[in-house]
Amino acid sequence: MGVKFGSTAGYMYMDMWVLAGIIQLGTFSFCRRFLNQSNDPCGRLFDQMTQAARSGQANIAEGVSRHQTSKETEMKLVDVARASINELSNDYTPLSLWPTSKWRGATTTPKP
Repeated sequence: MGVKFGSTAGYMYMDMWVLAGIIQLGTFSFCRRFLNQSNDPCGRLFDQMTQAARSGQANIAEGVSRHQTSKETEMKLVDVARASINELSNDYTPLSLWPTSKWRGATTTPKP
């Protein structure tokens, strides 16, 4: 189902808003589980990722709710939401390259 601009059904029923909510919950769960003091000492990555996920869903809600005022504003805010989710995707990429020992701050024992 494509994005239907100008819909009065409400943003909560839109696929993109539901998916952004799933991404937000998944990101928060991921960050709480895997980012800690040893691999994110200042908590900056945790904040960056959770705020980008939250911003994606919030901008969809705000943009769609402004469709009666301005279609241009609606499209801009939905585009900002897309950019936030893309930024979040870029935050996940380096994490996939971390060695397993960095997750949860685990230490590896040297082999004899």
